[in-house]
Parts: sequence; structure tokens; C-alpha cells
Amino acid sequence: MCKLSDALKVIEDRLGQIHAYYAKQLVSAGLGEYLCAILNNLVVGSIFFYKLVDGLGVVYYVAVRRDFEGSGIGKMLVLSAEEVLSDIGCGAYLASTKVSNNASRTMFKSLGYEEFELNDVYRLYGSETDLLIKGLCAYEDDVVLIKGLDLGDVIRILRKNRRDVNGFWRKACYKPWIELWRR
Repeated sequence: MCKLSDALKVIEDRLGQIHAYYAKQLVSAGLGEYLCAILNNLVVGSIFFYKLVDGLGVVYYVAVRRDFEGSGIGKMLVLSAEEVLSDIGCGAYLASTKVSNNASRTMFKSLGYEEFELNDVYRLYGSETDLLIKGLCAYEDDVVLIKGLDLGDVIRILRKNRRDVNGFWRKACYKPWIELWRR
């Protein structure tokens, strides 16, 4: 069994304290889950994920200790999260990253995710793209990755569930942000 603090340590070490804060808020609010990869009693990777709406699962954070990079642990974590999400009714999966994060982009593409740069999504869907960003809490990212549906179907699902997406965003992204800046 992996403690939340151990999972968060991997996120903090690889992605920074602010990302560990958001991951912790997600789980503490009961909005998401996490898994760990453990080798010889050492947490070597962790993933945070959640069900958004209507069969859409989101990979929020995935990180692997630097000394275990390239060993397939990240892929195993993503596939494991997809399995958990599938068990709760998700058939499509979303993630986001930065265009400069080649390792993450390569990993997701090797797992069947299709990649879209957010500038292109804005050109196609205009302000509807904001729902995608809100659903992923992807304010620092410029690439969205999708598996199991095409981009148009994802946008249609988000549009149909606009109220739920906005409600999730308020709890998972906006409220933690406000609390962080009130400190």
C-alpha cells in the first residue's frame, strides 16, 4: 500500500511543490485517486487521475523517479489508471502536457493517445476549448492528448456537461488556487 505522502513526494521531486499541492487537493477533496509503482519497498512512480464526466477519465499527474526513467514505469502507471477508470465507466482518456515535454508526449503517443496542440484546438473549437482546459486543469500546458474518442466527440461531451465540468473545475482547480494565494 502506498501512502498519499509517498505518492506526492514523487510528484514534488519531479514536477515541483505546486503540482504536489494540486494533486493533494484533488485526492483530499475526494475528486480523484492515485496509484504508486513500488520496487523493493521504494515508491518509484505515482499517478493521479479522476473521472471527469460521461465516460471521460483524466490522467492528471504522472511522474517517475529520475533514476527509473525510461524503464516503462510511467506506461505501467498510465495503463493501470486507465484500468481503474474503465472500471468506473470511463472509455476515453485525456491528459495534457507541455510541448517541450518530449518524454511525456512520446509515452502517451506510444499508448495510443492522439496529440493536439491547444492553439490548433482553439482554431477549430474557439471558446469551447476553455471547457477542455478547465476539465484538465491544464492552464500551464499547451498539448492535449486523447485516447478512445476523437477531439470533436470530447468537445461535444464537455459541451453537453458544461455545468458539471465547471463545477469540477471550481472544486479541483479554482478553489485550491484561491486557497493557495490566500496564504
